[in-house]
Amino acid sequence: DSVNKPFLPMAAGELSAGTAWAIVVLLAAVGIGLASTFGALIGSLYTFGLFLGTIYSVPPFRLKRFAVAAFMIIATVRGFLLNFGVYHATRAALQLPFEWSPAIMFITAFATIFAVVIAVTKDLPDVLGDQRFGIKTFAAIYAAFAMSGAFCIPVMVGGHAALAAILALRAWKLHSAGYEQAAIQSFYRWIWNLFYAEYAMLPFI
Repeated sequence: DSVNKPFLPMAAGELSAGTAWAIVVLLAAVGIGLASTFGALIGSLYTFGLFLGTIYSVPPFRLKRFAVAAFMIIATVRGFLLNFGVYHATRAALQLPFEWSPAIMFITAFATIFAVVIAVTKDLPDVLGDQRFGIKTFAAIYAAFAMSGAFCIPVMVGGHAALAAILALRAWKLHSAGYEQAAIQSFYRWIWNLFYAEYAMLPFI
C-alpha cells in the first residue's frame, strides 16, 4: 500500500498497526457474536469467511500473493458465502424456514464466476507495488499491457449484441409459449446455435 495506495490510513501513517489490529479483532468478535444469533450454520459460514479472509491477508499465509489461491478465496467469499449467507440469515431473521430459491442460485453462480474477473482486474492498479514485494498476482506476472488492434471492435460488440438480442427474443417466445415441451426443445437447440455462432465470428474478431 505504501507504493500502490499511499493515501490509505496505515500507509499514510494515520493509523498504527496496533490500532488496526485492535479494530479488526474487535469487529471480528462482534461479527461472530451477531452471526451466531442466527444459528449454527450462519455462525459457521461467517467464521469460515473470516478464516478465508485471514489466510488471504495475514502473514505468514498471505495467500493474496498467489494468483490461483487469491481468486479461489474471492470467488468463494464474494460468490457463495455472501449471497447464500445473507439470504439464509434474512430468512432466519424473519423466522422463515430455509428453502432454495432459483433467483439466489442464479445470483450465487453469477457472482462466483464474476468474482474471477474481479480477482484478476483488482490487481491491475497495484502492479508496481506487487512486483516490488514479490506478490505473484496475474497482473504482476504478466503486467498490464495494451495491444492495438487486438479485436475488431465493430464485430466484437455488434456481433455479441446481435446474439444477445436473438437470445432475448427466443426467451420471450419460450415464455409466450408457456414453457411447453416443444418450445423448450426449440429454445435448447437455439442455445447450441448461439454456441456455434461464437465460433463463426471468431475469425473476424
